[in-house]
Amino acid sequence: PQLRVVINDRLAWVERLGADGVHVGQEDEAVERCRQRLTAGQLIGLSTHTPEEFRQAEALRVDYVGFGPIFATRTKSDTQPVRGVAHLTAMARQCSLPMVAIGGIGLEQVPEVSASGVASAAMISGLWREDWAERLTEACRLWQRHR
Repeated sequence: PQLRVVINDRLAWVERLGADGVHVGQEDEAVERCRQRLTAGQLIGLSTHTPEEFRQAEALRVDYVGFGPIFATRTKSDTQPVRGVAHLTAMARQCSLPMVAIGGIGLEQVPEVSASGVASAAMISGLWREDWAERLTEACRLWQRHR
């Protein structure tokens, strides 16, 4: 597996640090502006929450779409309603782009998210602990086992 650093919401940080890409939400920096400022090969991801946002993202030439929140999360306070794994699975079947499951994903949820057909999952609070390296290793093991 390849590790890429994608920074959430901060296009200037991506440019300054030479990160692999930026992930923006519906209310953040416009995808077109990101595309103008980033170099070839840098990724742009866009959060989606509804089928309509999802279709719009495909037309914007993003590299991947985030979809969620799949589960309740405490990482952000301004989230959309929880979508659930059944909705995630249905959207992944319709997706022509790599899809990243976002929202409330911990080690316990990795198996069902992996089985949904998405390309990957974003984990923040599920990893953001002192034992993060061990938790990341376990998440990768679970992901591969349930693909």
